[in-house]
Amino acid sequence: MQAVGRLADELMDEKSDLRKRWEHEHDKYMLEHLLDILSHRFNKKSIQAFRRISLEELPAKQVANDLEMTLGAARVAQHRVLQALKKIGKGLID
Repeated sequence: MQAVGRLADELMDEKSDLRKRWEHEHDKYMLEHLLDILSHRFNKKSIQAFRRISLEELPAKQVANDLEMTLGAARVAQHRVLQALKKIGKGLID
């Protein structure tokens, strides 16, 4: 039981590594869930462009070439998906 208490205390401490990892994993889970929700609103290439540019931090030009899109189309897709994520995720992910 003491171990559970220590874990609870560590999770309550905003500066602890466990708390930071917990929040990171929570945000990652929520982002994936929100992207699943948005998958019906955007075509597959748009979601892939967003993931690769924004999450994987690959160069936009490379992503555009890989997905056979123009650079402008890849950037627009990235922006539109991001705006939709912000709208539906408001308050869920900091």
